[in-house]
Amino acid sequence: MRVLVASIMVMVLLVVAGYAGFVRFFVNPPEGVLNYTYTRTRLLLYSFSLLGELTPGEIKLLYEATCTRRCHSRDVIERTPRTAKEWEEIVERMSEKSYIRRPVRESVVIYLQENFLSNVPTMISDELMRFLKRHMWRMDFGEDDLYIDIIYIPHKLRDVLPYLGVKEEVSTDRTIFLVFLNTHQSVLPDWNLANLSVLMYKGRELKPVEWNVFYTDSKGHHKEGLLFFPPIRVEELSGFEVVIAPPGLKKRRFFWQLPIPDFEGDYEKKL
Repeated sequence: MRVLVASIMVMVLLVVAGYAGFVRFFVNPPEGVLNYTYTRTRLLLYSFSLLGELTPGEIKLLYEATCTRRCHSRDVIERTPRTAKEWEEIVERMSEKSYIRRPVRESVVIYLQENFLSNVPTMISDELMRFLKRHMWRMDFGEDDLYIDIIYIPHKLRDVLPYLGVKEEVSTDRTIFLVFLNTHQSVLPDWNLANLSVLMYKGRELKPVEWNVFYTDSKGHHKEGLLFFPPIRVEELSGFEVVIAPPGLKKRRFFWQLPIPDFEGDYEKKL
């Protein structure tokens, strides 16, 4: 029995010594072998849901180990900020090709959303983006840590919706706005924008008939949804305004000049 115990102890010592030698001479971590081993052990336990939380530094290491060292260069990822929804879809797609455990996947998504976020869908062409920003896209610059981007979708341009991340089919004569809500520090309240918005034109006020949220991130920092108003005869108008009044915050006003011209370019970015 003593011989067996001694043999096991010798094998363990050899494995530990071999591991320490490998890390020391081939990895040569600046934080030292013990700290390196401690951190990697925590990351491993976390990936198997055996550890509750990681520090911000450990989450960054998790992202680097999962993405920048495993699949892509840092520049490929970090030079192309994406929307919260796009990052979630990209990491999910990458996980299908190279299995990534759920705790790791969720943490990587949150890290990307917090550090490389865009309010602009990245699959649309530059030509379309310029058109949207000039004629259809209005934004508020984040007072009170609430950022609102709202895009008027005229009936003749409804086929642009899939390129803006709307996968559900929308076939209606109602007046449609695509709304992005973002916050950096807090959590977005569960607002029903149908109760907080109004469309104004020619001295009239229209209330929305529906607020349909189709995306919310796991931390509650980002939401995307469709805001529907009753149909209006836009061909008779020179413009209209949408007012959104979040409880306890300043009213946000967004104005569109009509008519919206035709767009004849490419929707999708050419790779």
